[in-house]
Amino acid sequence: MRDRYTGHFSAARPTPDTSMRTLRLTGRLLFVCLFATLLAGRAGAASPGASPEELTRAYFNALKLMGFGAIAPYTHPVERSRFKAMMLPFYVEEARAGQVELLHMTFGQDATLGEVQAADPYVFMNNFFRSLEQRMPANVQFERIEVLGTVAEGETVHVLARVTVATEGVTFTKLEVLSLRRYEGEWMVMLAAQYEGLAQALGARRNAR
Repeated sequence: MRDRYTGHFSAARPTPDTSMRTLRLTGRLLFVCLFATLLAGRAGAASPGASPEELTRAYFNALKLMGFGAIAPYTHPVERSRFKAMMLPFYVEEARAGQVELLHMTFGQDATLGEVQAADPYVFMNNFFRSLEQRMPANVQFERIEVLGTVAEGETVHVLARVTVATEGVTFTKLEVLSLRRYEGEWMVMLAAQYEGLAQALGARRNAR
């Protein structure tokens, strides 16, 4: 159900439908792979006017404390709209097929397609990832980050970072690129290819039916 004051939907209750396994598995992969695309919330964030490097370090420090609900606040507004446009067709097609699994899984048992279609891109993205986080393994910890350098490409700055993560007793390191672009004077995160991979995974699940 959507909160009348915040505009957010209530947390979705898991459904037993096995047709949603693709979304859950993709979510787990995102959790361990999207180090540099899940920009954390205001707690522990970089100060106004922070450089791309400072913002990247602040992101990982905050990510230790914050969850997926902090992605939307620091995603560039244009990218929030793009994410909604990328994902919304799956809800529409599901409704045409007389199904509600994805709708209820990500926006709650009381949500309607009309509410999701009308939702602000911030609300859409925030609620989608908050519900996805509920199905993530809880034992993944970000241990350290080393910013290796930046590359400017027009209005975008790409930050290369080496990230160390521990999960289930295993520690591994991965190079990631966080792409940033200014919005109202502050750096904000751009969508990464993994998000498009999520859409493709949902499309593959749809086509397999």
